[in-house]
Amino acid sequence: MEDAINWALNVGSHYPDLMCLMVGSLSGYLLTVVLELWFLPTVTEPDAKRRQQGYTFLFYWLMATGASSIMWWAIDPVDQFHVRLVVSLVVSVFGFFGYPMIARALSAKYPSIGSAWNGHTQ
Repeated sequence: MEDAINWALNVGSHYPDLMCLMVGSLSGYLLTVVLELWFLPTVTEPDAKRRQQGYTFLFYWLMATGASSIMWWAIDPVDQFHVRLVVSLVVSVFGFFGYPMIARALSAKYPSIGSAWNGHTQ
């Protein structure tokens, strides 16, 4: 148990690239929830929901990629730019698959978020 705790606490020092990708994904989640809460209208029509879901995917992808790449560059500048960018782009796409679950859970608890991913249909 102690080894597992030590590994979890030291993941950033042992695997800085992995930590950057995880924090980048978390940043993308948080920024996308903020986008849906404060800047996107609450929509109920299926076409509008689909369009908004596309916008949130693109926004998340750009924010998570940017956060991961910049953080990776700051922490481990030895890796080449194209490696950081391509890995961040690919991992961010896979990281988005967790966003609909997070958005549904947060929208159920805090309806003011008004996420297009809330699971409600018209």
